[in-house]
Amino acid sequence: MVILTHPYWIRIHDRGGRTIGDFTPYDLRLSQIPCDVLVFKEGDYAVAKDNEAGVIARSTDHAEVIQKAVDHVAGKGGGKVYVVKDEYQLTSDINLKSNVELISNGATLKASTNFESIIMIINESNIKVKGFNLDGNNIVDTVLTISKQAGHPDIENFVFEDLEIKNNNPDCLLYTSDA
Repeated sequence: MVILTHPYWIRIHDRGGRTIGDFTPYDLRLSQIPCDVLVFKEGDYAVAKDNEAGVIARSTDHAEVIQKAVDHVAGKGGGKVYVVKDEYQLTSDINLKSNVELISNGATLKASTNFESIIMIINESNIKVKGFNLDGNNIVDTVLTISKQAGHPDIENFVFEDLEIKNNNPDCLLYTSDA
């Protein structure tokens, strides 16, 4: 087996010189992380990859990639999105959906423009957020917003664990209900 490396991928050949495939370092570890979608960085790009469907999003808009990962998992009825430790620049909210876990081992979600909240939960239940550094960069109003609007069923079952919140302006957590 011959392995050729590149900063963002690895090309593996069999003994006869035939290309087996091109893989990112995370492809080789994807099956070792218990998740439905893995989000990782390749240079300036964020990539979301499903174990079964392959790449579902790749963009320099990191918020868009994480949102597509959340939506993909929610479309399957729920599951786990794992965000690999790195710094992700956000230009918009990440809207979590019911039955989705957003998990990391220390990834930083950092606001790079002014928007409402790094993480938004609106009329959703059964959500877990674990292991993130949430950096408002002194430009977003809140880091985590939970909202229940009139006419929607009760929202419940939230787990927030191992979160570091910094550079926020002025509220850290906002809960609203017009029910």
